[in-house]
This record gives sequence, structure tokens and C-alpha cells, in this order.
Amino acid sequence: MNIGFVNKKFLCEGVNLDNIINSTATPFYLYSQKEIEQNYNNLNNTLFSEIFFSVKANSNQAILSLIKNLGAGADTVSAGEIQRCLKVGFNPDKIIYEGVSKSEHDIRYAIKQNIRLINIESLDEIPLINKIGQSLNKVVNVEILRDKRILIKRILIEELPEEEKIAGMKQNKIDKVEATGITVEDIDEKIKKKLNIYGGAKVIDISDDLTNNSKIKIDDIVTHINNQPVYNANDFVRKIEKINNDSLANFLVYRNSTPIYLAIKISN
Repeated sequence: MNIGFVNKKFLCEGVNLDNIINSTATPFYLYSQKEIEQNYNNLNNTLFSEIFFSVKANSNQAILSLIKNLGAGADTVSAGEIQRCLKVGFNPDKIIYEGVSKSEHDIRYAIKQNIRLINIESLDEIPLINKIGQSLNKVVNVEILRDKRILIKRILIEELPEEEKIAGMKQNKIDKVEATGITVEDIDEKIKKKLNIYGGAKVIDISDDLTNNSKIKIDDIVTHINNQPVYNANDFVRKIEKINNDSLANFLVYRNSTPIYLAIKISN
């Protein structure tokens, strides 16, 4: 036992508390490093996953340094907590940021530090993180709780997803490909489960004259066209046929499990 009474004397790691009181100004906080190490190791040996210490539980720099040296990550709720973790040497990849009512300042700071990910607490946070990530030219990892399951997604900006913004872009800034010449097929249930999507169409072939100029790639999975879901290969064709010739369409595709928006010129 690292902390407790022995012969009616309170000891911490064998040191009499009275001796500490007589040599240290009060009040003070007293921690047992051995107790913390034992508790962490017991937890680490029981769980089959990474451990992230809640910094709001105790942001003492000495405690954070100890937790970091034990191998844990840091769960933070503010830019200040992120800063304290970085100060004691936490690797940014071991820091996550969560909490309700995140400020734009704190989100921007978290993204700049290249931390591991940001937990999404509401749908309103997604466009804000999207905007900040785009302004910093950063890829942002976000974590979403859906149907009591955690999904980790990456927000990667290649083109503006909103139709009205795409229409207002200068012609030379739009990545244009011809939809004719793209061959797709249905996706199987394993892919749907892996990406947590309900449908889509997988690109299996692109005509030679489109390959060099196309942002679409073989094995891309198209899940939305103009913000409308694509359920299968036949649905992909139907939606393409409804788009006016030589007009722009907004594609949402998954590439290596990463969602990407593309502005596509359709030529039927």
C-alpha cells in the first residue's frame, strides 16, 4: 500500500505526512507516483486499446509528464490543455480534442498543432472545422459517434462541395473530366460495412483519353452526385443522364477510405 495509515500515522510511500507538513507550506497537493503508476499499469494490462488521460481531471504539469512517460495519450477540451500537454512533451499524435461549444480559436489552434483528431459533438462543428482546415490547407482527422459506434473520418478538401460555389468558380480553377468513358460497378456489402455507407458505385475503368486529365481514379467509390445518394451502378447512370450536357456536377467519392469532393464536368 502506497498511501494509508500505519500505527495511526498517515504515510505516503513510506514518508510520514507530519514530516511533509513541517517542511512544506500548506495547503498543498500530495500525489503518489507509485500509486499512479500501479493504477495505470493495471488498467493498461486489462484493456486492449490505447488509454487517453482526461487532462481536465488533473492538468498538473508533473502529473501530465508522468502520464506521458507511462505511454498514455491526452484527452483535452481546450487550447490551453493542448498547450500544457505539448509543453511537457506529448507527441501531437497522442492528443485528441473534444468538448461541447468548441471555439473557432481553439479549433484553429488544435489543427495547427497537427493533433491526432477532433471529436465531433454536433453537426454544426463539421462545416466550421471544414472551413478552418481549408484555410490552413490541412487534412483534419475527426471522430464521429454514430449509432453508438465510433467512426474516424478525414476531412480532405479538393474542391468546394457546394453547387452554387462551384458554379461561381473561375473556369481555370475547376478540375474537369468527361463523365462519358467512366465505367462503374456495384459495391459489395464488405465495402459498405467498412466505409459505413448504404450504397455507391465503384469506378473500374476510365477511357484512355480521360486518364491523364481526370481527377476520378480507378477504385474510387462514388457515393453522392450533387448531394444526392448513389445507391448502385444503375443509379449512377440514371443520375448522370439527368445532368445537362457540359454542366458541372458535385461528386463525393471515397478514395482509400477518405471522403473527397470533386467538381466534375459532365458530357453525355
